[in-house]
Amino acid sequence: MDKFQVVFSLHFKKGMEHQGMQFVENKYAKKAIESGLQEFRAWQDINDPSHYIFTGHWNNKELLHKYQSQANWEAAQRELTQYCSQPPKKAIYKILDKAQGQQRRAA
Repeated sequence: MDKFQVVFSLHFKKGMEHQGMQFVENKYAKKAIESGLQEFRAWQDINDPSHYIFTGHWNNKELLHKYQSQANWEAAQRELTQYCSQPPKKAIYKILDKAQGQQRRAA
């Protein structure tokens, strides 16, 4: 079964980092965990303390799509931008494990 990683890249305005983190945790992470998110992590860039990466691990594509369809992404993103100095960026990646990579090389 395919697994997916959702990645948000956010540049918070100076002094808004804490509020931005709270917003992401409350608006995205908590609801996602209730919807099947397996793991949520936050990363802070050591060279740019206003830059954060948030990742979410999903074991099920259907649960991810269901969550995305239920979440009001546009409204939440508009609200999120009040904390950001740049537009938020989101990407979804399919996770390739070593076994899949080895099978491809052997084929």
